[in-house]
Amino acid sequence: MVSKEQRFKNSERAICTGNAEVAADFMKSGGVVIASFGEIYGMFALPTFLRGNKDRVDGVQKMYEVKGRDTTKPFFSVGSPKHVEYILNAVNKLRDPSLNKEEERWLSEKIESLFTHLPENGSLGALLPGDPLLRPALIHSEQDTTGVMAASTLGIQIEELVLQLKTFFAGTSANKSGDPRANGSGANRIAPLIADFGENPNVCFFVPQSEPSGISSSAVKLNPHNKLMELVRKGNISSELLMKIAEQAGFSEGEVIQPENMKEVSKFDTKTYVGGEEAMAYIFDELISSTTQTSYQQIAPALIGLACKDWNPPQQD
Repeated sequence: MVSKEQRFKNSERAICTGNAEVAADFMKSGGVVIASFGEIYGMFALPTFLRGNKDRVDGVQKMYEVKGRDTTKPFFSVGSPKHVEYILNAVNKLRDPSLNKEEERWLSEKIESLFTHLPENGSLGALLPGDPLLRPALIHSEQDTTGVMAASTLGIQIEELVLQLKTFFAGTSANKSGDPRANGSGANRIAPLIADFGENPNVCFFVPQSEPSGISSSAVKLNPHNKLMELVRKGNISSELLMKIAEQAGFSEGEVIQPENMKEVSKFDTKTYVGGEEAMAYIFDELISSTTQTSYQQIAPALIGLACKDWNPPQQD
């Protein structure tokens, strides 16, 4: 019987699955998984140090290579708000070790409360002081900060991966570094995504059951020294709702900083996409024109099958 890891290693192109166990096994083998995260598509991998096995290939290093990202720029740690203990594990492993006990307790309490109170369909990233000795994969090399991220209702695929892996993992937007096309939706986003990564055997597409809307996560920064929270980015959670979440987490009005020029993320204009034109033309000519009701679940696998011409669904052992 061919092992899961050996099967993945024999693949010459990206693979596609709707099975969380297959996607999780691919990550365990050192591969990169692309899946929906909140309201965009994300790219995920397991760092070696989380597995405690130095002989295994580091999935985060693979993710740097697949994405074409500068290795001085870190990734977020990703978890599920329904299993906040894994988010807290990330905080405890990655936080600045110089924090005193009171600062550690404050940070853990605020992180737990913020993610517990995430609104439906909301996703949030929280920046905090990180351990400089863990650079660069999950620690910003200049600011010595790290970030944890989670999504609520639309994070179902991430929740499935968390349950399979029983840990947090590294994540980033599913795009080539510098390409803004991560903020797209449906087949318009899947087509260039497939064009970029469909030929890469280090990638597994974990096909979502519903299409992301294309709006990035909101972000906050926590300062345990001063016990302050700064609103960094307005994404799919409005400023007003972020303030309400802060209040539920026990922050007073004076403990929340809201810059006047805070960055706001808007949905990317899908009409300006480049790449994937042939795949899109095929899909619309062969699928959409032939039926009055074509579901997203039908479109995404067809696009992947087109990009990975000899692709076959992985067989369960």
